[in-house]
Amino acid sequence: MNKERGAFITFHRPKLKLQKLTIYKCFMSIWFVLLCRPISIYYFSQEGSLNSIYTWISRILAIIAIILIVIYRNRRDSIINWIVILSLSLLTATIIENGALRRYFTLFYPVIALCCLVTVQLRNEKKMTEFINAISNLFFVLCLLNLVCILYNSQLFGMDTYLIGIKNQIGYALNIGLLLVYMDAYIRRDKFKLHVYICIYFLTVVKVASSSSFIGASIILLYFLVPFIRKMILKIDFRIMLIGYIFLFVGIVFFSTVVLNLEPVKFFIEDILGKNVTLTNRTVIWVKVISGIIQKPFLGHGIQESSNLFYIHIDFWNRVAVDGTYSAHNQILQTLYEGGTIAIALIFSLLWHVGKEIKECSNDNISSICKLMLIVTLVMMLAESPGLDSLLIIVTLVSVFVKKMKIEG
Repeated sequence: MNKERGAFITFHRPKLKLQKLTIYKCFMSIWFVLLCRPISIYYFSQEGSLNSIYTWISRILAIIAIILIVIYRNRRDSIINWIVILSLSLLTATIIENGALRRYFTLFYPVIALCCLVTVQLRNEKKMTEFINAISNLFFVLCLLNLVCILYNSQLFGMDTYLIGIKNQIGYALNIGLLLVYMDAYIRRDKFKLHVYICIYFLTVVKVASSSSFIGASIILLYFLVPFIRKMILKIDFRIMLIGYIFLFVGIVFFSTVVLNLEPVKFFIEDILGKNVTLTNRTVIWVKVISGIIQKPFLGHGIQESSNLFYIHIDFWNRVAVDGTYSAHNQILQTLYEGGTIAIALIFSLLWHVGKEIKECSNDNISSICKLMLIVTLVMMLAESPGLDSLLIIVTLVSVFVKKMKIEG
């Protein structure tokens, strides 16, 4: 009798364990997607009862995630400290400049909570494995569904709007997904899902035809196809890349706002070649942004009601080419305008700190993919202003993952 009962229990334990694991993965996936702003699921973002439910559930889950990080506080959670200090810097600027506090909290509570959730879940080795597997599967499914919708009807959700986001910001969700899928492939020693996801990534970028996403995809393609590029990224310290990136940013802004506006250059490009020197109107916007930065260089203007703060009117060949209000179309300039040099100094200090952690990572594959996804996201941000969410999420994943690998030896 006892023998049979023992056999019965032994037979059902794996099934019970599997059920618990499935519930955990489903719950973590829901938690993640409700806090992850770079995944702007079309149905959640529309006005109505579903949007209200989504907002309130995300707020409750955000509070729980923040409580968890407070309860299970760890001295090694320096990444959360950096993000909190950055958010406080922008909060100070917003209060001083009578900015939009409601929008500030809407922007920052999800990303802080999500980084807390990632940090707590990646501390434990078993939880880390299952958490990364669950979230990588989530991104895989969402990005695959997104591609299927695009192939079926590219305007199914409207002009330049897709299942997981708008045209010029869809690449950032794809970047987070690629990093997670790569980590999962490394843990499970199975690259099939990774290869399929890479195909999804590039097909999506080609169909969406976003220039910033295309630049990011090109760098990733070179990394996977050209061994020399892979070795170069592996050997170069991320902090050296960061210094190079700063020079690249300054060079692009200077060339676009000064050199292209020199009369001989402007005459040659516009009058002789018949082209527009504004880089799809970006240079005109950047001049206005820089003017605003100079007015309040330290704390900036704070978070306002919208990121579209810069009005431009352009006539090209005796016709109105552009008339509207736009964002900075450069996240570094947008952050300088909103948070001043203090906020941008905190961001680059955070990146420098993470670069030091990557340097101490002994695994070449993880070290190089972390550097790649950080630099790709930063380069894409030179042409768009998607917000800081995607960068901070990738930074958190990189920091906690490489630190965990170092601790585990």
